[in-house]
Amino acid sequence: MRRKIILSAALGLPAVVVALAAPARAQDLNGLLEGAVRQFGGNSDDARRRAEEDDRRRRDDIRRDRDVDRRDDRGRRDDGDRRREALDRDRGRGEDRARYDRERQLSDRQRQLDDEQRRLADERRRLDEDRRRR
Repeated sequence: MRRKIILSAALGLPAVVVALAAPARAQDLNGLLEGAVRQFGGNSDDARRRAEEDDRRRRDDIRRDRDVDRRDDRGRRDDGDRRREALDRDRGRGEDRARYDRERQLSDRQRQLDDEQRRLADERRRLDEDRRRR
């Protein structure tokens, strides 16, 4: 309603001023003024239709904003879930890596012990052979 009044006044006031200043063009200006009145303050069916269209547009905008907000929320939740899963995987990898390192250290130690036992067994055999020879 305010928009109609403001637009009508904004379009009508200059038309009246020009009409008073130049009577010859008054008829043309009257036609323009009638067109403006018809466009902005004319038929109540047009006003109702425009109001319905505005309401529909406003509802569509609100619905679209809500959908965008829902998608953003869903995206944030999905991002959080993905980060949590990645952290769990990384933590699992860390645990796997630590277990692998421990197993590798144990196998290295076992290999060293086996080598030491082999060396000791070889030494014992050599000593036994030396005793037999004497």
